[in-house]
Order: sequence, then structure tokens, then C-alpha cells
Amino acid sequence: MENHFQLIECNGDDVVECNELIHKVSKLKQALEILVDNEEFLEKVWNLLIEDKIYYLE
Repeated sequence: MENHFQLIECNGDDVVECNELIHKVSKLKQALEILVDNEEFLEKVWNLLIEDKIYYLE
């Protein structure tokens, strides 16, 4: 399966579709803000990105 990920600029009122679900960007940001306080979660995400050879993070 090929990844078709493209980094784009979004504002809080934009929506993202993923697996037939639509999410408002502002709600996704709120959820991510909670998750970034979890060091174990961040380590897992980082390792998955490295496995997929994704080295870009802002």
C-alpha cells in the first residue's frame, strides 16, 4: 500500500478525511495537544515514523 500523504497548511475550520471519517482540524489539534504530553505515545509515534523513513517533523 502506497502512502499518499501531503503536508498542507490548514486552519481550524478546515476538515480532514481519513478512512471515510471527517474530522475538523481544530478538534484534531486539541486531541494531539493531549497526546503530546504522553512521552510513551510520542516515542511510539517517533519510532513508527523512523521505520517508514519519515524524518521530517516541525
